[in-house]
Amino acid sequence: MRRQAEQFGAKVIEQRVASIARQGDDFLLTYETGKRKFRTVLLATGVINRRPPIDDAVHQSALDAGFLRYCPVCDAYEARTAKIAVLGADGGGAAEAMFLRRYSDRVTLLTLKESELQPVHQDALTKAGVEIVTSSVAEFDFSSDAAVTLMTGEKLRFDTLYPALGTDPANELALTLGLVVSADRCLIADKHQRLGIKGLYAAGDILSALDQISVAMGQAAIAATTMHNDMRDEDGETWKPV
Repeated sequence: MRRQAEQFGAKVIEQRVASIARQGDDFLLTYETGKRKFRTVLLATGVINRRPPIDDAVHQSALDAGFLRYCPVCDAYEARTAKIAVLGADGGGAAEAMFLRRYSDRVTLLTLKESELQPVHQDALTKAGVEIVTSSVAEFDFSSDAAVTLMTGEKLRFDTLYPALGTDPANELALTLGLVVSADRCLIADKHQRLGIKGLYAAGDILSALDQISVAMGQAAIAATTMHNDMRDEDGETWKPV
């Protein structure tokens, strides 16, 4: 995709943008080795999944083996009938465990800290047949499956583990421009991917929407078309029927 973009004149600058500011009708982006003005900006900064406390090498190998998964919407079908652990004993974890319960009748909810489940969560999980483990996880072992050791010393083994610890939106640049965020601290765009500031658009997981590659690609296609048409309109190049 990068080669194709460059073939049509795109310039790729592999540097972290430190700040973004309005400068007249343009946006001034400051990065590691310089500054540059842009007429339009598409924010696609995404979110970062909160991970279990394991090192990078173990994390990657567990993902590669399918012992660790982050997106039940993406791949729960692959884990159907498996023995599944969900890590995160709060409302979000309960919702994820309930979702996964439709794919397997062996779903267990674990916690990294003291459980934050409310009685309504506990009742719903119990009725759905989700096992709730209240002792927090002390250690992880992904060498041959998804194994955990509890603070009590008990060891449990699962086919796969879904962390449901939440995400952290990379919204710092957007906040400096005064954009309003949703309850989950993501950005809010209109149906054309505009963010309410002239020349500013967004696509992907940074938006408050379904976090899927296919969704992000669709949003990007809409945003690119809108950006093109908005600039044509500003330059008086858009033909409109009388």
